[in-house]
Amino acid sequence: KMKDTSLIITTQGNRDMLLNRAITSAKLNNFEEIIIIGPRSVSEVANYFEVEHIICDGTTAHKYNKGLAKAGCEYTMFLNDDDFYLTIPNVFGEPNTFTYTDCYVERDGVIIKRICKPKILEKGNYIHYLTVRAKTDLLRNEKFDESVMYLEDYEMWLRLKSKGVPMRYIPVCFAVYNDCEATDRKSKSTELLKELKEVRRKYCNDKQKEV
Repeated sequence: KMKDTSLIITTQGNRDMLLNRAITSAKLNNFEEIIIIGPRSVSEVANYFEVEHIICDGTTAHKYNKGLAKAGCEYTMFLNDDDFYLTIPNVFGEPNTFTYTDCYVERDGVIIKRICKPKILEKGNYIHYLTVRAKTDLLRNEKFDESVMYLEDYEMWLRLKSKGVPMRYIPVCFAVYNDCEATDRKSKSTELLKELKEVRRKYCNDKQKEV
């Protein structure tokens, strides 16, 4: 089903059960290539599932770039180790540079809401990384900004938008985002807000339109 797509799964380790779930969901959707980016401690999991493992620490942006350097498929998608996919419908038949979809939000094992028709706005990043499917060469050439600590996906999407990259919304939902990290982000809210202001200052203005 996803034979032309590489999937990059980032992990910080110490969450093998969640990583198992993420990889299993990818395997069930027949991704052509699965690349785990994380510490040496997850090698056993990667070996068990017979998937590529790149030993790498650092920011999420750094891990994404490492994965993109290795990715061999025309398209790339992204998961964190605590996210997963339900059955991905057959909606990627047409060639598109960048697509994104709706997203479920999970908390404590329960899906609590669906984020419908997400937008890319000055107010925040409503295009979740795990719903994006984009041309690998595009992302590899642009590179995620490794100076961005928390909002590397938001910065990349706004950068692509500013360069006129067409972004197609597909009204389906198969990606499940785990909300457990929200508490950690709140603990770093001062740094996150500062970074958000810097990204907005660089790309956003009142004349920008929704995607």
